[in-house]
Amino acid sequence: MRMFRGGLRSYLAKAELVQKLVLGWASSPALGLKMVSAYGEVAVDGERARRALEKKGLSEVSKILASIPEGGDEEASLGSSLTLISQLLEADAQSRERWIYLAITLGMALSVGVSLALTLGGVSLEFYHFLSLLLLYPVIPGLELGQLEHDPFLADAVASTLESGGGRVYALRHLGLYEKLLLDQPLHEAELPEWARVLLEVSDRERLAVVMRRTSNMLKEFRRIISVWRAKMRSLKVMSLVITSALGISNVLLLRIINSPLLGMAILNPDLPVSLLVSGLVSVILSSKPVDVTLEASAVYLLSFSLAYSLIPQ
Repeated sequence: MRMFRGGLRSYLAKAELVQKLVLGWASSPALGLKMVSAYGEVAVDGERARRALEKKGLSEVSKILASIPEGGDEEASLGSSLTLISQLLEADAQSRERWIYLAITLGMALSVGVSLALTLGGVSLEFYHFLSLLLLYPVIPGLELGQLEHDPFLADAVASTLESGGGRVYALRHLGLYEKLLLDQPLHEAELPEWARVLLEVSDRERLAVVMRRTSNMLKEFRRIISVWRAKMRSLKVMSLVITSALGISNVLLLRIINSPLLGMAILNPDLPVSLLVSGLVSVILSSKPVDVTLEASAVYLLSFSLAYSLIPQ
């Protein structure tokens, strides 16, 4: 699950590296590698450029660069590389969605399986045995993708300023940094978002304008992907809460069934209701973490179990 730890910020960081890499690579591969701090590994350690880029998380981009000759179309290669970053983010979002579905399904299966084993299967386990499963909680990753902090059109605004002849410092007024940079902070010390840090590395206004236009397209695609992701997450959260409520009610129904005089069964373990309550709660806590509704799901489960226990007759 380590692949899900970065979220959106990891793709913004990749985009920053791609900007520098392509700008340098269009002049020479050595300069491109130097701009992403990978030249030393190639020149000194003797590694291949592709391997050095893989260490930077740019293995996919290296395939594009391999087809670009020196002095090639810088704008086209930059656009292709940043588009690839957007595609990787979209694939990541789809993968996260599949893992969330799997977590919800496994949580439901675990809860139902344990409930059937405790009631109809005759398995006897005390409630505190299930609490040990909570040790898995820190291991389960949260699958939230992240939030885009800046409006993509800011990159367009920066590009327009550069195209009209404005300098880098003046262009950064769109990020609210103009006065600060003008009065008391050197440009190289400015704290910029990942997508704008290339402004500290390159001084050519025309090239930077092209970079900002292409970056704006990438950020707009990022925003579309995140909007779709958030809509799906809302649906998944509702689905998770509905399933959680159904699990609470079904556990109570199992208790009532095995106590039914029609079946002639009786609870052998007086702590069975507590064991069902705790086992279901633990499975809900574990399965709802990827959807980031652990507290809500726990409350819904406890409420549905308690109401069902009170309202469904013995």
